[in-house]
Order: sequence, then structure tokens, then C-alpha cells
Amino acid sequence: MTDKNNLTPKQKKFCDEYLKHLNASQAYKKAYSSCKKDETARVNGSKLLTKANVKAYIDKRQEEKEEKAIITQEMILKELREIVMCKSETTNNRLKAMELAGKHLGMFKETNMNVNMNYEDYINKVVDDDEY
Repeated sequence: MTDKNNLTPKQKKFCDEYLKHLNASQAYKKAYSSCKKDETARVNGSKLLTKANVKAYIDKRQEEKEEKAIITQEMILKELREIVMCKSETTNNRLKAMELAGKHLGMFKETNMNVNMNYEDYINKVVDDDEY
């Protein structure tokens, strides 16, 4: 007996389990509970992944998952911009939004500051090394 995706109930269970953990052996053992040997589960799980109907179902489900989970960079940057521009936001929130946007844009260079160096020496070192 197969469903509309041409999968048997056990194949569908295998696919659904595989999508949870991306582990074919583990998914095979859950779908085919009579399988007790790891080697058998590994071999048969790999074989199932090569079947066209199984692969098509997994690919379709992964695409659906990705579409639901996508938060684009554009969406995040738009929200950060709104926080920065909103005068009613706290200063800390606005500064954090600016920092995150600046990091995304590559405006800041990570630098390890010697804690034993005073601030003026550090600034002189940065200016001398042309590190901005």
C-alpha cells in the first residue's frame, strides 16, 4: 500500500525520521523496528535514500521547511534600521542595532587590545599601523 507520494507507510516514516536528524541509520531503525543491527540499518538506509520516490519526498519536505524558516538579511537589516531611526527606542537599543548593522556591513575590524597598554598608546599604535 502506498500513499500519494508513492511511499509505503514505512518509507514515509523513514523519510520523516530522516528529516528530523539527517541520520539514515537511525531513521531506518525507527521505521523498520525489526532491524536490530547497525550495519543493516546503515546499508538499507543508504539504499532508501537513493530511491527516486524517497529522494523526491525528502527534497520536497526540505524545501518546504526552508521556505518557512527563511529570515532574509534584508528583513533583519530593515528591522535594525527601524530601531536606529526610532526616537522612542532607548539609546542602548539604538546603539546595539547600529553595532549589529555595522558588523554586518564589515565596518568594524576585530582587534585584540593589550590590557596593559594605556589608551593613548593604543590609539597611537592603531594610527601608526593604519588600522582603522
